[in-house]
Amino acid sequence: MTPDLSRTLLRSSWWAIVLGLLLEGLQLAAAAAAGGATPGAGSILADTAQKVSWSYIVCVALACGTAATRGGPPAIGLLGLLAAPVAFGVARALHKSVAQALSAAAAGGGPSPWLLAGVKAAEYAVFGYVVTRLIRRPELRLPAYVRTGLLIGATFGALLLAIMHAHAPDGLPVPVLVARGVNELLFPVGCACVLWSTALLARRAG
Repeated sequence: MTPDLSRTLLRSSWWAIVLGLLLEGLQLAAAAAAGGATPGAGSILADTAQKVSWSYIVCVALACGTAATRGGPPAIGLLGLLAAPVAFGVARALHKSVAQALSAAAAGGGPSPWLLAGVKAAEYAVFGYVVTRLIRRPELRLPAYVRTGLLIGATFGALLLAIMHAHAPDGLPVPVLVARGVNELLFPVGCACVLWSTALLARRAG
């Protein structure tokens, strides 16, 4: 592994972990503000493990992909297409394992995991393609990354929430919709910021 790639891996790893923790806190706050009940410690730990693992795999894979290859946006889009379902599966399995270990209730039912993973794959294929185009611009401007994350998060987040709401027996409660909406909207923004920061530091080092 080259020194540049090692630095990218280290930087993106820390930021991805912080992003996962931050999103769990924001989701809990959003659910509480919408009138939801406070989950138990076991459920919070299981959800945190899920978010951190998801954030770590997706953001680190894309950050290292943009740093380690000379591939254009289509290549990184393909990386996003492959990384998102893997991250989804790992995060889902880790959530279930932690919940069982801590005797916390894990959510059951809902839409097919294959359907959700497919939507995530499409989302991060688009995300990887567009963000790589931004990274290749002469100037790295953070607002462009934030706008990209918001647009992709809003588009695919709305689709995911509609699917989950339609597959819930009585629809998703408002606190759950709000909490998941916050997560689906803000994660692409945070991941775009992680990629912006690693690209900026790599360019300055270069």
